[in-house]
Amino acid sequence: MSKNNKNKNKQQNNNSQKIVVQEFDYDKLAEAIIKAQKKVEIVPQEDDDEETFVEKAVTGKIQQGKLFPQSLSKLMQAFFYVLAVAIALSMLLVIALIVIGIINTGWSDIEVVFTNIYLIAIAVLSVPIVSVAVVIMFKIAKELGAEKDKNYIISSFSSVVSFVALIVALIALFKGVG
Repeated sequence: MSKNNKNKNKQQNNNSQKIVVQEFDYDKLAEAIIKAQKKVEIVPQEDDDEETFVEKAVTGKIQQGKLFPQSLSKLMQAFFYVLAVAIALSMLLVIALIVIGIINTGWSDIEVVFTNIYLIAIAVLSVPIVSVAVVIMFKIAKELGAEKDKNYIISSFSSVVSFVALIVALIALFKGVG
């Protein structure tokens, strides 16, 4: 029996652990963080203005695995630029048509006067809204053109294509089949 007691004592001694409580010296931690931040050197970015994306793609200067996302990025950038210009031109066309309509209708009847005032109010109120939309489209295009994250670019492209498909489906739904 004494052998069993010795084995139990050995097992208890092997399983015992020491707990050490140590406090942090926050001043030393702060100093270490400041030293680490000072050691980090800011790497200057390469000038991409020398060659265009097309020149880099044709000459093969784009890294392997980066051509597809960068192509999608440039495609979406062009799409948003075209969308912004189309919105601006369509708004100018609508305003021109409203002005021409107001000039040609005259101001004789009370109905025509209220209609003209209504059209003028729509034109005046829509200009700032459309201007903000155009500025936002240009900023989105600029941001997407500079984006480098592959997952973000593919996700953005997928969402834009889905949105365009939704618009086309809604137009087809309201237009009808025949």
